Amino acid sequence: MNQISRKITRALVKLLVLLVALGAVFPFYWMVVTSLKTSQEVRAYPPSLFVTNPRWENYVTVWQSADYLRYLLNSILVTSVILILELTTAILAGYAYAKVPFPGKNFFFLITLMCLMIPSQLRFVPVYVSLSRIGWIDTYLALIVPFAANAFSIFLMRQTFMAVPDDYVDAAKIEGANTLQVIWNIMVPMSIPSISALGLLSFVRHWNEYFWPLVMTTSEKVRTLPLGVAMAKPVEAIQPWHLIMAAGMLLVIPVLVVFGFAQKKLIRAFSYSTLK
Repeated sequence: MNQISRKITRALVKLLVLLVALGAVFPFYWMVVTSLKTSQEVRAYPPSLFVTNPRWENYVTVWQSADYLRYLLNSILVTSVILILELTTAILAGYAYAKVPFPGKNFFFLITLMCLMIPSQLRFVPVYVSLSRIGWIDTYLALIVPFAANAFSIFLMRQTFMAVPDDYVDAAKIEGANTLQVIWNIMVPMSIPSISALGLLSFVRHWNEYFWPLVMTTSEKVRTLPLGVAMAKPVEAIQPWHLIMAAGMLLVIPVLVVFGFAQKKLIRAFSYSTLK
């Protein structure tokens, strides 16, 4: 009887996982299918879950409707620079909080944690005023500098570095390594899983950022892809949802590509950490 109950429980769990997976994947599938339909097929009732004649020209139409190449390059530039700066500051600050004794360390770490409790929507007013006074509005600096450091990233790296035994650090210093050498040669290789996960989360968060570019940009020269997609959406009596979904796919495809490469690296990193 217990064996039958376990089999039923496992079957129900698998069914629940399958339903959750379908619920998560279906909106993305619907976006892909809709982006390949015609306007008549989109408005057809009942709606079809499949597309018989994919219209790839929808993507060409959307790409030519606005300066998406500029938006794409702006997003790549802004996201890449933020990612480099955020990981650098998180690794350095995390190591300082975890391994370096200095006066007021606990107090400053508490201040860092308090930053996690303040929504960015509340901070943007003083930041906007400050950036406006120095003439950074509608520049790449306004999109990058406020995100050069992140409290959650620092907290995550601090917790990761605290799990590394101090013996490794002491042995490296005995061999004559300085602080940067200890970080680069000891701490970073032993924290690859956390750094990889943090980099992926940071990329997705800043690539999809909409609110900050909206309030910090006034022209198309520094406008990022999420904002460009939203601004380019036509306002008509009958919305061309097939083109709107195609524009959304232009925003999603780079994330899927990056996640595909990062997923392999994450699996290798965690496997290496487990074997080690």
